[in-house]
Amino acid sequence: MESAILDRLQTAQNKGELLESLLQDVLLDLGFTDVRRQLAGSQFGFDLAAHRQGRDGNREVWKFECKNLASAVNMAHIAPKLIYHIRRTVLDVFVIVSVKPLSNNLHDFLEHHPFPMRVEAWCDSCLESLIMESPRARARLGLTNVGTHVVPSCPRIYPQRQPCSLNMVHQNDPPNAFDYVLAEGVVVKAYAGAGFRGLVLITNGSKSIFTIHAMSLQTVAYLRSTDHVLIVEKPMGFWEPIKLEVKPTIYPGSEVDLLEGKVLNVEPGPPFGIILTLAKETAPGLYWLSVSAVGQVDGRSVRISSSQTAIHVRTSSEDAARVWVLGRFYDSPASQLLALSDEMWGRVRELAKDEGQLTFLGPAPPETLKGLKEKEWLLRAVALTEAANGKKTFSLQAESRVVFSLGTPVDEDIYSVNDALQHLLGNDQASQILLNQLSRKQDRENRVQKPAMTGDQS
Repeated sequence: MESAILDRLQTAQNKGELLESLLQDVLLDLGFTDVRRQLAGSQFGFDLAAHRQGRDGNREVWKFECKNLASAVNMAHIAPKLIYHIRRTVLDVFVIVSVKPLSNNLHDFLEHHPFPMRVEAWCDSCLESLIMESPRARARLGLTNVGTHVVPSCPRIYPQRQPCSLNMVHQNDPPNAFDYVLAEGVVVKAYAGAGFRGLVLITNGSKSIFTIHAMSLQTVAYLRSTDHVLIVEKPMGFWEPIKLEVKPTIYPGSEVDLLEGKVLNVEPGPPFGIILTLAKETAPGLYWLSVSAVGQVDGRSVRISSSQTAIHVRTSSEDAARVWVLGRFYDSPASQLLALSDEMWGRVRELAKDEGQLTFLGPAPPETLKGLKEKEWLLRAVALTEAANGKKTFSLQAESRVVFSLGTPVDEDIYSVNDALQHLLGNDQASQILLNQLSRKQDRENRVQKPAMTGDQS
């Protein structure tokens, strides 16, 4: 009976949707709360998200990635999802849900994974037993009269390897603008240096105080000059940690001391945050930066590092063009624009400089409100008019003009009128998940967000 369940999952016409629906049933019967499925087409590194009370009484954030494949789940299937979470600390458990087992190479990788959260695998016989033990899932499959006695099969658990972790993200993740930089033939998606607020999160998962004796910002790589720069911006429509202003070095492999001889004590439990901002005298260029910390916890030495963060510090002499987007950033057409010939790039630059219009990549506000489905990547211009306060504005009723076509089909999900309205109303699933995560982060701040920072204790 149990093997027939997995066979049914694999042969169903809507097998992906069916697996997600059954998982939602299982989670509700297991006592998870705020169970939410990702919007169709959305890519946030998971299919479902939910909350559960942990053993310490704190609310845990769980995210689930579903795979209904004909073969074992391998690195290629799951790596992009895991990588999405490598710098995110508002996540306690990431679960791989699959009708097939994990491949040997994925299992070996997870045995020593570098991620800040615990990873679990609910696969094969484990998934069968979870479905059979769930009244809601059995009812969905029409198995309400089947007995509930099932031989339990436990999930495989891959714990966080390091008791402490360090991550750096933009405080506004995502920010309202990205710089797409063409450097040595490669397109780099970088945070803009102006207004950059790097949120450094240190998590102490041990039972003791983590005493940090040294913390530095390392320049992993640096390029003084770049080719074209495409500035992609969205119209501007918590918690305040310690703030440090820093001037990163331009020499790869060198570091800047962040503690300046002080010692930082991080209590066990919730993450402690530090905001890094760039000093005004920071040299222009493209930086790849990483934060590292060295200290002691439980009587042993610990060294932790964040993944690399790309930051672009602009200069007026750069060959840059600024375009606007509505709702989300589109990486594919941004890369295509930067790959244009010098003549075509010059046309784009002049369109972007026109002070009488806003140039949008993808649908402009009028098209979005009308629900127009773009079939190819376009640049659209919306005329600006003088408002009563002297500032320039545009009308949502006005028509936009197509001013440039890349001639390539749309290969990313376009922000729709439904996405816009649901987001404004705060009713979209991603907004609810984000609100729950921010609430959790604020709860943590109220408990222990003020570790002691003392003078040199050497």
